[in-house]
Amino acid sequence: MQRKNELSFLNIVFCILVIFIHVSSAPVTGLLKGSWQYGVFFVPWRLSAFVVQGFIFLSGLKMFLKEDTAGYKKYYKSRFTKIVLPYICAVILFYAYFLWRNYFGFSLKDLSGYIIKGDLVAHFYFVIAIVQFYLLKPVWTFMVNRISPKIAIIASVLIMFLCKYVFSAFQYNDRLFTTYLAYWVMGCYAGKHYEKVLTHIKKYIKKYIYCFIILEFF
Repeated sequence: MQRKNELSFLNIVFCILVIFIHVSSAPVTGLLKGSWQYGVFFVPWRLSAFVVQGFIFLSGLKMFLKEDTAGYKKYYKSRFTKIVLPYICAVILFYAYFLWRNYFGFSLKDLSGYIIKGDLVAHFYFVIAIVQFYLLKPVWTFMVNRISPKIAIIASVLIMFLCKYVFSAFQYNDRLFTTYLAYWVMGCYAGKHYEKVLTHIKKYIKKYIYCFIILEFF
């Protein structure tokens, strides 16, 4: 399949936005609210708040961008070697650094918990969430092939908000796949009908930008 330059561009932009969110968190939380200095950081910081959902959407899109003929066994193997294994290594490296800095003592139980929950450092939670989507690939395949996009998207929005309410007191709600379900489902159908969706976005791009800005602030 020919590389989609627009998707590569979005990946780069999203990565830059993630870095910006992290480096701007100090001034956003520390500056006096209402000051112009606060506004300089807050406005772009607030407009960048969609980036996690954007990555979820792109991941679902890429899953169905091309016809899958490899089979589930090969797919899960590739996800393990490209996502899960590097993630485990990263957690161990961070854990070793914290041990070296004497932040805490070694505990195999704690290390295992950090790997499972993704809470050793802030950005690891995303891997836990995305892996849940990967594990449910047969569900998404059935969905895009058998269920109407409108029905699936509406149902996913309702499920997402219902689960957000039900699990509102759950400490790790941000890494449950249901928290991002609608964005993933929309991504799956966007990948399945990529050219049609791309044409639609080009036609109504200005309206989408206006809606995005309004929804981000309100």
